[in-house]
Amino acid sequence: MSLLRLPSSVRRKLEQIQRDFLWSGGNLERKPHLVRWEMVCLSKKKEGLGVKCLIILNKALLSKWNWRFANEREALWNQVIRRKYGEDRGGWSSREVREAHGVGLWKGIRMDWELLGAQISFMANVWDPLAKGGRGGWNPCFSGALNDWEVEEAERFLEHLHEKRVLGDVDDMVVWTETKSGKFLAKSLYLALEADYHVLFSSSCIWNVWVQPKISFFAWEAAWGKALTLDLVQKRGWSLANRCFMCLENEETIDHLLLHCLKTRVLWELLFTLVGVSWVLPSSVRETLLSWHGSFVGKKRKKVWRAAPLHIFWTVWKTKNRLAFKDDELSIQRLKYSFLLSLWSEAKLFIVDCPLTMVAFIDWLGSF
Repeated sequence: MSLLRLPSSVRRKLEQIQRDFLWSGGNLERKPHLVRWEMVCLSKKKEGLGVKCLIILNKALLSKWNWRFANEREALWNQVIRRKYGEDRGGWSSREVREAHGVGLWKGIRMDWELLGAQISFMANVWDPLAKGGRGGWNPCFSGALNDWEVEEAERFLEHLHEKRVLGDVDDMVVWTETKSGKFLAKSLYLALEADYHVLFSSSCIWNVWVQPKISFFAWEAAWGKALTLDLVQKRGWSLANRCFMCLENEETIDHLLLHCLKTRVLWELLFTLVGVSWVLPSSVRETLLSWHGSFVGKKRKKVWRAAPLHIFWTVWKTKNRLAFKDDELSIQRLKYSFLLSLWSEAKLFIVDCPLTMVAFIDWLGSF
């Protein structure tokens, strides 16, 4: 991918493998792809999963060669390209490759020059403030007399120009404006090309370092409203009754199942009682995660508090699936125990002085 353009057929095949792996499907098992692939390929800070988009990654890797072409002029490969295709933009790039046939190596690389050129500054190392020392001045000659309305603009231009000088003993260089060092990084171009979404999303709460990735992944699905609850199954064309497997009263939606179901609220009330806080749950999973802050529960309990809603989601989801597919009976005591066990098991891994027994852990939660 760093030398040749990725053919569309190969890209589609690779993305199909990625999608099948992500949604636990495959050739022998057809499972629904719940979230658009464009969203999956966004970074976690932009509400995605951080899976690399192959098109953008390919372009970013190929652009590295355009950058090297501008900076490694003495390299043998560079000289060969210049001799074969000629120079453009003062030698900073080669001329466009206009061969009618074939998919030459440099032809594919040169096609993405415009992506690189938009983020390059040709001035950064050529100009230097006079304050750094050195002699010289400016004596610009205008082609004609200035009009009255042009005088003020010319004064501003001369004031700005007076602070700059040309460094005659320094070679011209290109500077990559997307990094502080001025050096090109494929990662920086990838981020610049990545789509930008402005949707409120609690990525810091979902991708919690104190929670297993599979739990965070489910919370991410739930926040997007894409977990496969009965209402979504109906939308996919299945004819079946929609009744919550937990309470057997209301229709099953992700917000009802994880927040407002009478059986699920037992876990929320248990958590609030243990920690000693009063809390009114918002209407949706997304809003709940956005509002979930832990500054008022104390420093030691903050990690547990931030991880708790994700463990409730995971416990309820596993219980619901057991009721639906194994014809099991709901036990409130078992539900509570499963939640506390999940929370305590994770807490032992990231809290140094976490109690060694669940009973002691429950006492510890209410002791601050």
